[in-house]
Amino acid sequence: MIRVSWGMLVFLVTIIFTGCSSDDDFSGRTFTIVDASSLLETKEQEDIQEKTRRVLLSLTFDSGEVTINSNQDLTGEYETIDDRLEVTLKDGKGDITLVFSDLASSVEKDVKYTAEISDIDYSLSGTDELSQLEFIASDNTEGMMVSFEEDTE
Repeated sequence: MIRVSWGMLVFLVTIIFTGCSSDDDFSGRTFTIVDASSLLETKEQEDIQEKTRRVLLSLTFDSGEVTINSNQDLTGEYETIDDRLEVTLKDGKGDITLVFSDLASSVEKDVKYTAEISDIDYSLSGTDELSQLEFIASDNTEGMMVSFEEDTE
């Protein structure tokens, strides 16, 4: 007969629930997505780097939903699959999907993740709201390395 202590039982239940829970590390957080391809490596140029950094988007994630922090506060959905993050924004005028691949934790100061914009798919019929994001697709950002800087304010 096998004897199981309460401590061991609680430990096993905790492991099972932890393994079954969502691994959504983005939920409840806000990130500024910055072009990392132009980041400078030397400490002497740190001030120049701050002035020349190129901010692409600011996104707030919450349980599968994402909001672009702009004057329109556009919303959509996001999904994490292994080392990929897919962000899709839709409205009556069209949609845009950004796929960030090779998503990895970063050791750089103020940078939570690094990734590559591996795919951009969009269809836009208007000139407002989602169309303001057309610059991402038209500005040669596919293949761009980006960093996710967490907003802690």
